[in-house]
Amino acid sequence: MGWNSMQYLLNAEIFPLRIRAISSSMVMCFHFVNQYGNSRAVLNKLLERNAGGLGPAGTFWMFNVLTVISSAWVWFFIPETAGRSLEGMDRLFILRWWQIGRFGQADANMQTTVEEKMDEEKKLEVVVREVEQV
Repeated sequence: MGWNSMQYLLNAEIFPLRIRAISSSMVMCFHFVNQYGNSRAVLNKLLERNAGGLGPAGTFWMFNVLTVISSAWVWFFIPETAGRSLEGMDRLFILRWWQIGRFGQADANMQTTVEEKMDEEKKLEVVVREVEQV
């Protein structure tokens, strides 16, 4: 299991509809440039240290460190998007970039609750007007 599929998940969930096409293009471009760089670099990294590489153990320790850093990045900076509509995604990104992962979901849920209450009040007003007319 690796991080190779993350760009597809993030791309499909996070970008607003108005910029999704161009964002998808840019994400795929960066993905393929990264894949090309990785395919060219890994073989050189696997060389022994005296030949200019990191050696097999050093290469895989480097990947391990990158995975830990990536996990921390996802934990703190990527918001949970489960159950959120595409139109409601913008609310997740109102906060500053370092607060999105930790506080974005709670802030968006609070805003959704406020909006739902406002919608319920509007519906109640409509029902009250209809009852008054009868």
